[in-house]
Amino acid sequence: MIPGFLARHVFYPAQEALCGRDSIPYWKQLEQSQFLDPDQTIDLQNAKLRRLIRHADEHCPFYHEQWRDAGIDPTQVNHIHDLRRLPILTKDEIRTHRERLLAQNHRGKIIQSCTSGSSGSPLIFYVDRRRERSDIAARLRAHRWFGLAPGDPAVYLWGSRIELDHHDRLKAIRDWLINERLLDAFQLSDSQLHRYADVIFRTQPLWLYSYAGTLWRFARFVREHRPELKGTIRRVAFATGEQLLPHWRSEIIAALECSVAEEYGCREGGLVAHECPEESYHLSAENIVLEILDEHDQPAPPDQPGRVVITNLEAYAMPFIRYDTGDIAAMKEGLCGCGLTLPMIHRPTGRTFEFLETHDGTLITGVSISRDLKEVEGLAHYRVVQETRSRVRVALVTDSRYVVSTGEAVIRQRIQARLGPATQVLMEYFDELPPHPSGKYRYVINAIQSS
Repeated sequence: MIPGFLARHVFYPAQEALCGRDSIPYWKQLEQSQFLDPDQTIDLQNAKLRRLIRHADEHCPFYHEQWRDAGIDPTQVNHIHDLRRLPILTKDEIRTHRERLLAQNHRGKIIQSCTSGSSGSPLIFYVDRRRERSDIAARLRAHRWFGLAPGDPAVYLWGSRIELDHHDRLKAIRDWLINERLLDAFQLSDSQLHRYADVIFRTQPLWLYSYAGTLWRFARFVREHRPELKGTIRRVAFATGEQLLPHWRSEIIAALECSVAEEYGCREGGLVAHECPEESYHLSAENIVLEILDEHDQPAPPDQPGRVVITNLEAYAMPFIRYDTGDIAAMKEGLCGCGLTLPMIHRPTGRTFEFLETHDGTLITGVSISRDLKEVEGLAHYRVVQETRSRVRVALVTDSRYVVSTGEAVIRQRIQARLGPATQVLMEYFDELPPHPSGKYRYVINAIQSS
């Protein structure tokens, strides 16, 4: 293990500098602004919003034309409350107008990214270094709430591709230099979990970061097979990527004997909120303007659940202005006992994945299937239903870019790589995704128990 001082003050800053990100100076700014008077926070948001709106109007054809067609004068958007004058940005608009949403004056490297496909409809978009550093800095700040700093030993139980390339191996070296270890969350057989347990026992990390459901699966395994790992994660387990169910939280705490904190965000919108040690969900208000809207697209009152619509104040290469995430949350009034003055929301209701099963009963997180299918070109919507341990049915909605022979081959190969080569993969095509009888938006479903 690299000495913490070197990892924190040499290798981590070097990594950020090589990536062209000023994450550390911005993190220090956030450590100050988290104690601002609420009115000062709004003033900061307003100043950032004005710059973003002018930028989008001048350099993004989609916004310029949409606002002009709607008779909107963007110079009149000076306060976060003025956002209500602007149209809501939908996922379908991003798919249709992606290149016209891209700022024509962008400089430097932009990265094509993609949502996990948890909604059954993967979304391709672009981010720049500025957007990246704002998320990294917000995460570093939230980790400081638990007494953590860059360079502290950490384990990521996270998703990876089925095949690793040269770039992945270079990232493994980088992770070693900053005392981070990546374990594949998509391989969760008992034998693999025993190996992960050995790594964690040797590493004695201060924190563990993973999908909420994967943390719960690992906690169950520890309770049943490796109880000596209690207390090995010395400070906190961070859950993200899907909704942390209450019984998952309690089982993780009991099995691992560490704190649990939830990170809420979306890949396209950024890190939205993070749970503090007092179990309050604080907004990354310096980076995000969050609106909670009712069924009439009007602001929902405090404590009243509504749709989460966000404006990322740091997304300049591809601005997300009034983006409808599809999640549900509610604003929370008052101040938190932790001392932070950042605004709060109640525990958000976001994405939830189910576990699928291999032929021998090994649980595979639905995140892995969703991550794999997002790479299929022309796949607009999907639903994966596991009917038996050897049969999966996939409902597909495709667009003009989809090639049947290639698409089906990739879908079959990806699912079989996760669940086993003998898995039968049946595919059906629809003009629209048929609703699930439960009425819930579920796109990776284990139907074995109900069959």
